[in-house]
Amino acid sequence: MREPVLNIESVSHWYSQDNLILDAIDLDIYKGERFALIGPSGCGKSTLLRLIAGLEKPKEGIIRIRNEIVSDSNKMIPPEKRNLGLVVQEKALFPHMTVRENITFGIRKTKKRNNIAFDLLKLFKIEALKDKFPHEISGGEQQRVALARSMAREPNLLMLDEPFNALDQDLKAELYLEISRIFSEKKVTLLLVTHDIDEASILTQKQVNLVELRKPSNERNSFSK
Repeated sequence: MREPVLNIESVSHWYSQDNLILDAIDLDIYKGERFALIGPSGCGKSTLLRLIAGLEKPKEGIIRIRNEIVSDSNKMIPPEKRNLGLVVQEKALFPHMTVRENITFGIRKTKKRNNIAFDLLKLFKIEALKDKFPHEISGGEQQRVALARSMAREPNLLMLDEPFNALDQDLKAELYLEISRIFSEKKVTLLLVTHDIDEASILTQKQVNLVELRKPSNERNSFSK
């Protein structure tokens, strides 16, 4: 029986007693699977990514990565030790670093960092930009750099939080085709958060509305307040 790369078991989260964001969520994602979470704004999609990444701790439930508990009532493994990739809409590139330096930031101690950077620059068709700084390249190019940086460490799971939202429709269409090809070629295990059903259909193999992951009321744990 194969183990999921990501296992979420009965995860609930809230910020106040009357603001339940996630309610008893269960989710498994397996190696090489490309999965999209869709749903309306405010339903907790981005919050769930933050919990998986270790940026916040769930109030209830368990999160496992490759069968290791990374978050539960007694344990909280920090983000840098989870080997996850996270790309958000804002891109968050380091402005004082070149494109190549941004890509190799997380693998600076790796002997093969230059080879990894070269392969990713070629894969994302940004070789000519390697010595440029983020402010010198376009929004679409910045997003390619952010994706390349997130893949440099070969993460167990790559998470995308509406990363193409700020791009115009023509550029999105171009990027979707290229990035879908890269994900398929590299057999990337992917969790995409989006409200765009077309984007989810192109980039992933399976799409689920987050609201549908809530357990029936008779199966839920009590909401501890």
